[in-house]
Amino acid sequence: MFAQSFPNIAQSLRVPAVRPYISKFFTEVVENTVAYREKNKYSRKDFLQLLIDIKNNKELQENGNKGNNFNRVAKKVKVKIAVILLTFLVLYILLT
Repeated sequence: MFAQSFPNIAQSLRVPAVRPYISKFFTEVVENTVAYREKNKYSRKDFLQLLIDIKNNKELQENGNKGNNFNRVAKKVKVKIAVILLTFLVLYILLT
């Protein structure tokens, strides 16, 4: 509660905004999902897959034209981030 109410002071005092066990849970979920997808060659059309493709340079290696592919992937990522942020904003407004 303190970190949400006074973010600047909390940051100065190094008080985490999220409890460590919550952060650990979500980190493990993402790490396990990425490991599963890479091990089993599983692919979905979602934001996480875009990040995995960027990590593995998949989009950059397909056509050899690095600039255009990177820009295309960057635009997809920006749009997905904007949609996610807008969703959280709407939920925040509705729930408060």
